Amino acid sequence: MKKTSKLLSLLLAFVMVFAFVAPVTKAASPTEPKTNKVVLHKLLMSESELSDWDPESITEEKYDGTQTIQELANNTGKDLKEIAGVYFAFQTEAGKWIDAEGKEVDSVDKALGGLTTATGLTLDTSKLPEGKYQIVEVTEKSTYVGENGETLTGQKAVPVMITLPMYNSDGLVEVAQVYPKNTEQKPQVDKDFKGLANAENPDATVSETRNYTIGESVPYEIQTIIPKDAKYATARWSDQMTEGLTFNNDVKVTLNGKDLTVKTDYTVTKSGNGFKLELTAEGLKKVNGQETAQTIQINYTATLNSATMVEVPESNDVIFNYGNNPDHGNAPIPTKPSNGEITATKTWAEGEAPEGVKVEFVLYNAQTGKEVARYTLQDGETSHKFTGLDNDTEYKVVETFNGYSAEYSTEGNGQIGVKNWKDNNPKPVNPEEPKVETFGKKFVKANDSNERLQGAQFVVQNKEDNKFLAPKTSEQTTQEQQALATAKTNLDEAVKGTDLAVIANAQEEYNKAFIAAKTSYVWVDTKEEALIITSNAQGQFEVTGLKEGEYQLVEIKAPEGYAKLQGPVAFSIAKGSYAQGDMAYVDGSGKTDAQKVINKKVTIPQTGGVGTLVFTIIGLVVMTGAGVVLVKNNKKETL
Repeated sequence: MKKTSKLLSLLLAFVMVFAFVAPVTKAASPTEPKTNKVVLHKLLMSESELSDWDPESITEEKYDGTQTIQELANNTGKDLKEIAGVYFAFQTEAGKWIDAEGKEVDSVDKALGGLTTATGLTLDTSKLPEGKYQIVEVTEKSTYVGENGETLTGQKAVPVMITLPMYNSDGLVEVAQVYPKNTEQKPQVDKDFKGLANAENPDATVSETRNYTIGESVPYEIQTIIPKDAKYATARWSDQMTEGLTFNNDVKVTLNGKDLTVKTDYTVTKSGNGFKLELTAEGLKKVNGQETAQTIQINYTATLNSATMVEVPESNDVIFNYGNNPDHGNAPIPTKPSNGEITATKTWAEGEAPEGVKVEFVLYNAQTGKEVARYTLQDGETSHKFTGLDNDTEYKVVETFNGYSAEYSTEGNGQIGVKNWKDNNPKPVNPEEPKVETFGKKFVKANDSNERLQGAQFVVQNKEDNKFLAPKTSEQTTQEQQALATAKTNLDEAVKGTDLAVIANAQEEYNKAFIAAKTSYVWVDTKEEALIITSNAQGQFEVTGLKEGEYQLVEIKAPEGYAKLQGPVAFSIAKGSYAQGDMAYVDGSGKTDAQKVINKKVTIPQTGGVGTLVFTIIGLVVMTGAGVVLVKNNKKETL
């Protein structure tokens, strides 16, 4: 009896099935004893439960291959959880797929197998020849996804090694109950500024909003922890930025601190205003089936460009698509409305919508991340139009649910496409993203009587190092850059003249070209290289795209009839400064949202005027008198 118990315990370590091996020499016949059915129950356990599960301690009295799950739970004192959606299929001992009659087939789709249900998977084994088999878990055909996006990881008794027919100490087992076991885990992902990402505890720090000057590079970091024993067929990061950020195409990827190789371990492709980074088959080998969790870190930068708006956050959103199956998902793509409207259109890779599936579109402000609206498509509907939106704001539509990946696309402003693919992967992980913003200040040029003055010209100086603000130069290779150069030349020529309307128009055209080219700021040493800002007919001008700090305006040309300022005008840039001041930017608005810059009228007569003539005559008279006195004095001295 001791020998029998030892054999039974050994078999439990692999399959939780007790079987005395019969000679494997002939095929089954109707008159021979058979195990007619094998019922697989997929058990889900925690890491500690799986680690503590000891088949050696389970005697045949507790499990002999015939117990139901409730009987096994009672006998072992364990709280056992059975799950549906895990695919198993039969193979020969040598790993060849076989059908219900034991014939080798060329694909898993033709093999004896199926998905587990909440009460198990029953497979008809009555026609299988005597012999040894393995029942393999097929991850690519499994549909199981945990409540929080977990996939199956650690395992015991997988694959199930079984000998048919099956026997226990009481004899033939006609209906065998087997219990392969798994744990489940999901990846952990965090995104932040460089040095702050913490995937183990992404909530340890609140994603902050930092301020930058246009042209500065913003460093980002994505940290992802792949659980041990992972079996991923997909590991892809999809990153989309709002239009005020420009991806610098400088991705660096490490695994546990060691560099991965682009094209060998991963690929990077540009996608929309961002990129997609995906592990290759070689890269997946390095993270799958490992005894410990694997940490992937992605570092890259984006430049804040001049499309950014004052105190409107620029967002950099990443989602991580993962799972045991190939996946088609990507990050939602920000877009602006057309005439205040965005239409989201749903399509299905399989052609028609699955029966009973409800699709909900959620519209977010892509810059702030705040929800704007949501809508559930009704039966027969394939699209929805969101209305009443701000044409200058970027939005994104989000629609995800387990089992389907969402592929987003845009066709110009106001159109978003969402194509769903049935891939049986978890909902992608979407960590909270950090945001960047820039600040500004509004000014009004006026005299002592608050009369608004046109044509004053300024440059901006940084008080920290006394450098001047200028557009960054580069090779004139694009149409926008060429237009910028032309506009700058026209402005320089206009400034040489005195026609204020021509100057203002040239300045406006230069500003437009500057924004169109998304040229960045740079700090230069001389005023001659600096960006010139001109007050318009309402005396208005503004400085935007700067980070928090102390600055000053240096006037290089005063309005006609006014004296140029003798010193710089100090101003502060910070959050809220764009709406703070001591004068209304728009006359009559009642606000105090601009800083007043006062010029005084010229009181010394101008060269060539009547005053000059008067002073010349007076001067001649005085000089003549002085000459007369001098002559008289000289004469007295010679007498």
